Amino acid sequence: MSSAAKAAASGYRGLQPAYSNNEVAPLLCEDSREGNGISHYMRAMYGGAVATLQRAMYGGAVATLQRAIRVKPDYVAAHWLLGMSWLRLGEKEKALRVYKDLLKLDKKQADDLHEEISKSK
Repeated sequence: MSSAAKAAASGYRGLQPAYSNNEVAPLLCEDSREGNGISHYMRAMYGGAVATLQRAMYGGAVATLQRAIRVKPDYVAAHWLLGMSWLRLGEKEKALRVYKDLLKLDKKQADDLHEEISKSK
């Protein structure tokens, strides 16, 4: 991410800088591992949310991920990323709600999200 983009991201309503490419690559890999039942449309929605996060547009990512989850309620990667997006917006309670939903789908991913929530202020 360029220094100008980082500066713009850090000034976006006082939020932390956007995800770096090093943070996003594993998210895309995680999504591709889910494989079964994830359509190209859903992968495109998820990819769009990841790209939106890279630009520190957390609200847009939340909206996209919520749509993806409405279409496919068991989409684990989308739940995890939604929880992380809520954290970036400073909405810890909403992230905890996502954690509870994710716990029903995938305990390991839910535990990973809970760890991130626990680290947040």
